Amino acid sequence: MSTEVFCPNCGGLLFGSDSEGGRPCTCAPTKANSSGGATATTTKSGKACCVCGVDLEGKPRRKDKEGKYWCNECADYDSAQKRLTSGTVCADCGNSFSKSMITEVEGKKICRTCAIDREMQKKETKERLANAKYLRSSNQEESRKKKLMIIIGVLGVLILLVLYMQGIIGGGE
Repeated sequence: MSTEVFCPNCGGLLFGSDSEGGRPCTCAPTKANSSGGATATTTKSGKACCVCGVDLEGKPRRKDKEGKYWCNECADYDSAQKRLTSGTVCADCGNSFSKSMITEVEGKKICRTCAIDREMQKKETKERLANAKYLRSSNQEESRKKKLMIIIGVLGVLILLVLYMQGIIGGGE
């Protein structure tokens, strides 16, 4: 699945797959430079996207360390591409992170967010097991009490039956 970025002015395709019949951007006056990137032609304000060439005067934009301007669409695409191609991939979520954001848990390299999620799941599981154990022991105690009451009741009936048969009660003789 490729990410597609469209020009905010003409709606043409700036980045991504054009195999689905997407037309390329027609308003971006760019020329390929020797490094394979795009060199924007100058604009009246001097604030043009270094990738697609769109005039960014009065529009949301970003400026990189080299002083180049980027439109938000091109900057987002570039950031996404860098994340996919650099860093360590989390074994749980599949996203790429810098080494400082990766930790090793149970032999797998995972991001901090996934590590926290795992710890929360472990904690919740322990709590559920503790609650289940408490309920089970509580139910077992109630069951023992019920059985004891039945035994006492049966013994009482047997005592009354013996006393009746010996004529001590209810015989009237």
